Amino acid sequence: RYQVSKLKTTCSAFVIYLGLNKKLNSIPKHFSTWLFSSYDIENCYSRYNLRNLYKLNYLLCSFPSLIDPSLAPKGKSIVRILMGAEYADKEKWENNKEKLFEKVIVKLQPIIPGIEECLDVKEFATPCSFYRYTLNRSGSIFGWQAIPSQIERMVFPYRTSIENLYLSGHWVTNGIGQCGVAGVAFSGKYTAQNIIRKSLT
Repeated sequence: RYQVSKLKTTCSAFVIYLGLNKKLNSIPKHFSTWLFSSYDIENCYSRYNLRNLYKLNYLLCSFPSLIDPSLAPKGKSIVRILMGAEYADKEKWENNKEKLFEKVIVKLQPIIPGIEECLDVKEFATPCSFYRYTLNRSGSIFGWQAIPSQIERMVFPYRTSIENLYLSGHWVTNGIGQCGVAGVAFSGKYTAQNIIRKSLT
C-alpha cells in the first residue's frame, strides 16, 4: 500500500460534447486537431490546474459523427473537445465549467465559424465525472505517469501471490506507462491464457 501511494498518476480531463444542428461539410472525414497556446508543447501539457486551465494551453478537437454519421441525427454533427485537467471537488467544477466553456467556444471560431448559432446540445465531463464512472484515482484518464522513475517498474504483475487472483487493465502494464487500448487488450489476453493454462493442468 505504501508503494502504491507514492506512485504518480496522469492527469484527468475536462471534456465538452457538442451537438450542432448542421453538417460540418468543410471538415475532412478523419480530421482532428490540437490547439496549443505556444510552441512549448511540454509546458502546455504540464499546466492543467484550474488556474492555468483558463489559458487554454491545449485543446484536442475531434468530430465523431464525421467518421460514423449514425452517431448524430441526419443533417447534424457532434464535436468533442478535450483538455487535461486536475481533480478538484465537484463544487469547484460546477462553478468553473460554464466559464471555461465560453472561452473554448471563442477558441473554436476559426475551425467552426458561427458555432454559437448552430449549437443544439452541450454536455460536460469533469474530472469528477471520470472518477464517478471509473473510480480511477483522481479521475486519471491514462493510469500511471510515464515518467523515468516509474516507466521501467513492474509494480503490478499479472499473477499475484494470492491463489487464483490475476490482474489486468490499464493499471497493469509491462512497466508503467500510457499503454492504451492495445496494452489493455494484451493484459486481458495474458490473464485469460494463464487461467486456461491452469485449468488444463
